[in-house]
Amino acid sequence: MQARTVLIHSMRMREPTTTTRKGKYAMIDFKYNNAQKTITIAARKGAFDGMLQKRRFNIVLVSDNNQQGISLAKAPKGKMVKYAGKAVTVKLK
Repeated sequence: MQARTVLIHSMRMREPTTTTRKGKYAMIDFKYNNAQKTITIAARKGAFDGMLQKRRFNIVLVSDNNQQGISLAKAPKGKMVKYAGKAVTVKLK
C-alpha cells in the first residue's frame, strides 16, 4: 500500500496576535482516513476576539504520482472546503 500525505493549505491566514498570550485560542483538528480516502475537519474548539468565523481550506492529496510543493504565491490544485466551525468530512480521490 502506498503511503499518502495530506497537504493542508489555508487560503486565509492571519498574523499571530497577543490573544494567545492571554490564554485564548482556537484549535481545528484534522483526521485523515486512508482506507476511506476521507479527511475530517473537526468542530472548532475555543474562540477569541477577532477570530475568523469562516475560512476555506484547500485539501491536496499528495502521493508519488501527485507531488506538491508548498508555495504561498500559487496554491496547489486540490479540493476547496468551506469551513464555518462545524465538523465536515471530505471524500478525496
